[in-house]
Amino acid sequence: MMGLFDSEAGRFRVEGHSMVPTLNDGQWVLLMPPFLHNNRIRRGDVVVLVQPEPPWGRIIKRVAGLPDEEIVLDGNRLYADDLLLAQLPGADSLPGHGDGGRREWWNGPDEFFVLGDNAAESRDSRDFGPVPGERIIGRVWLRVWPLVAWGRVR
Repeated sequence: MMGLFDSEAGRFRVEGHSMVPTLNDGQWVLLMPPFLHNNRIRRGDVVVLVQPEPPWGRIIKRVAGLPDEEIVLDGNRLYADDLLLAQLPGADSLPGHGDGGRREWWNGPDEFFVLGDNAAESRDSRDFGPVPGERIIGRVWLRVWPLVAWGRVR
């Protein structure tokens, strides 16, 4: 999911369906830079980052794995350091996403494992691996458009 980023206002427009049901195509969100006081990136945060492979756009994903963690996708079950984090519906049958097998990654000291909420529609760390923290532009905290969808992003 690529999106339009307005760096001066800290706004990002969601494009695509990889974050459904949390965020929908065409919605605008506000970002908080990760370097602000007490704004460290946590598991479960939704972040905007520079995609680590071509076409080099900005994408929006959820942080699943933190620095220095072993991430395992076993079928559709996601683990961080042997702790079951989630079951990703449909993830075990997606081409290029393990085909039902077991896949493992190791996050380095400043790397994060990111996933889309909609596994069937997402290119994420299952495809391009852990993401360096320097690629994270900001943490999403508020959905601002359309007005009927206004509210905090959790």
